[in-house]
Amino acid sequence: MVAYAIAWNGACGLSAPFFGLYLLRDLGTGYALFAAQGAGLALTKIASASSWGRAVDRLGPKRVLVVCTGGLALSPLAWIASGPGVFWPLVIETAVGGLLFGGHGVANFALPLSVAPERERPFYLAAVAVAGGAAFAVTSALGGALADVASVQMPLRLLFAGSAGLRLAALGAALALPSGQTSAKLKDAKDSGGVVTSASAAAERRAA
Repeated sequence: MVAYAIAWNGACGLSAPFFGLYLLRDLGTGYALFAAQGAGLALTKIASASSWGRAVDRLGPKRVLVVCTGGLALSPLAWIASGPGVFWPLVIETAVGGLLFGGHGVANFALPLSVAPERERPFYLAAVAVAGGAAFAVTSALGGALADVASVQMPLRLLFAGSAGLRLAALGAALALPSGQTSAKLKDAKDSGGVVTSASAAAERRAA
């Protein structure tokens, strides 16, 4: 899980901080479209969380995580395909990306709970969060440095392409993850330290 967290968050960190800049500077949009894109992504994530929670309970978190990781690996390509006056790829990316990020968040939360020993679940969650956050910070800083090497701006599309490649590598890490357990196997497990074992219940709490 830690290896996947590093791979995935590192891949996202290379591109995520620059999507807003790309919209405003390279595509010439206003702040209204920038805000609408962010709001649409967030609303889709929230609206889909409960459904993804039920899918994780039935299928197991690894399957959902692999599907969402594979789909989100293509997300930067929508940004690359967009251009001044060509925004339809971003409309699709906002809807589909928000849906997949909703599933990714639920599965990424549920998988450590399903594979960790009951008493150690909070520590597993903390380790994954710290490793992922550190990787995101490092690659964000690296992306910023690459985008302005020797005061010559690198096209942001190159960072997006690099992020897509790293996300595909993270898909390989996702395939190597342990399968975890479905809610049917966890239904008799006790709650440890306030951590829920049902992915659907966790999704509802996080969306509330």
